[in-house]
Amino acid sequence: DCGKKYDVYIVDIVHKDIPEGELVLHLREQNPGSVVMAISGIDNIRLVSRLLSIGADDYMTRPFNCALFMARIKTNIRSYLILQESMRKTGELERLAATDYLTGLYNSTHAYERLTQEVEKAGRYKSRFSMLLLDIDYFRRINGSLGRRSGDMLLVKVADVIRSSIRNVDIAGRYGGEEFIVILPELSLDGAVTVAERIRGRISEIKTETDNFPLTVSGGAAEYPGGNVNEFLKKAENLLCAAKEGGRNRICC
Repeated sequence: DCGKKYDVYIVDIVHKDIPEGELVLHLREQNPGSVVMAISGIDNIRLVSRLLSIGADDYMTRPFNCALFMARIKTNIRSYLILQESMRKTGELERLAATDYLTGLYNSTHAYERLTQEVEKAGRYKSRFSMLLLDIDYFRRINGSLGRRSGDMLLVKVADVIRSSIRNVDIAGRYGGEEFIVILPELSLDGAVTVAERIRGRISEIKTETDNFPLTVSGGAAEYPGGNVNEFLKKAENLLCAAKEGGRNRICC
């Protein structure tokens, strides 16, 4: 094992001390997506069946015609490239299905799924985690005065601030029109408030097209107290409402 990974492996089974198919099996386990072609001087149905069943994509017996051999290699590579492209497109579609088209953050459906997963994990392992709900203050007024396009650009800037203010393990999503959710695994309420205040401060530094409309956010920060996901969401929503009613541009916890 040289430690390198390849897209195509051609295995010539010649060593009498190596059990049939051991190398093929090892390559398939270590490289599940690669092409593995086996070659042997043994024309034996049992051997061919075994090699194909444990992971070889193709088998040829020696001696063989070089032109036929190259054609078989090209056929396997072509199938491999088609599969890789299909997997890439599938992954891209899955990413798009989970992503908000404007901000690039997760959309509300995926964010809710991830929140549900964190609630289940916390219940199973008795672990802690926290959540933020953030809402841009007076966004409809700003959007109406500056225009839809300027409003969209501000949403993108806010999303960028959130993305750059959290850890790689954290989960950020656009939860509504101008509302955002941030899920903070393994983080206490104190840590969540620190993150929320960091985000709030950075957002207040974003420049709008007119000084008459400073950009601020209000937020609710909550640590998971137990219970179901909807109860936890309601708790964070109530804290967000308290921040709005308390004068905006603040975090309630």
